[in-house]
Amino acid sequence: METRKITVISNKGQYKKVMNSAASTLGELKADMTAVGIDYDGMSFLEGLTRTELIDDASQLPTNVNYRGTVTNDLVFYLTATNKKIKSGMTRQEAYARLNERPELKDVVKDTFGRNFTQVSTDNLVHIIIEAQVPCECSECPTSNVEEMNQVELLASFLLDNGCIDLYQYNRVLGTDNPQFEEQSPYSNEELDDMFDFVN
Repeated sequence: METRKITVISNKGQYKKVMNSAASTLGELKADMTAVGIDYDGMSFLEGLTRTELIDDASQLPTNVNYRGTVTNDLVFYLTATNKKIKSGMTRQEAYARLNERPELKDVVKDTFGRNFTQVSTDNLVHIIIEAQVPCECSECPTSNVEEMNQVELLASFLLDNGCIDLYQYNRVLGTDNPQFEEQSPYSNEELDDMFDFVN
């Protein structure tokens, strides 16, 4: 296989990176990702152009994909936790636990959304929890150390979790772009968002 651009979007590390790879199987792609420092441990591989999940290392990577009237071999992979939690990294049960620690927040939820907390989306519950700076102890949650995060980090995490900014913009705000990955994705941020609009 000729070298092609692979765009990798990680829900775990909240970043977007573009790499060159001649991999033809998932196992070969993982080896290339390891070589450039992309962490995929415990992650599922969703390919955006074909909207398929690759599970086995022997899985063939898609080739000659028809995307918007053009045939391409440049792929996009979204890495997400195998046992997927909501975007914020906090499960509904964890959100309930935080609310039970601070029962007054249930009233805040009702005042804000006009409904009992059991009828409010998990993302909105997490928003209330973050605003109240109730620490979350789940290891994958970007707001797990809320009290240690500055206001810019809190705002950036909230905007990312609610789809107001993309991973590229999040990294630019926090200054965490990795100069090792200077390649530009062949796909716009809007196209990347559209590819994975089914992941919630």
